[in-house]
Amino acid sequence: MADGGKEATGPAPTIGTRGEQMRREIDGSVVVVIGASSGVGRTTAEMFADRGAHLVLAARGPEGLHEVGEELRRR
Repeated sequence: MADGGKEATGPAPTIGTRGEQMRREIDGSVVVVIGASSGVGRTTAEMFADRGAHLVLAARGPEGLHEVGEELRRR
């Protein structure tokens, strides 16, 4: 073992589901999503919004971007 034979110890296990842990890690973070007006970018923005992130949305053009922003604000 590279660490002199000692077992690595990590943080204590968390209680709850992985989804709950992910929400705690993302909640309040600022996330920039490029291509947020459609497709994978939009789905990514929705996922982060559902987990409590503050979003910065970007796309090549304004078409659909304002609609996505308004929808996500209502969540």
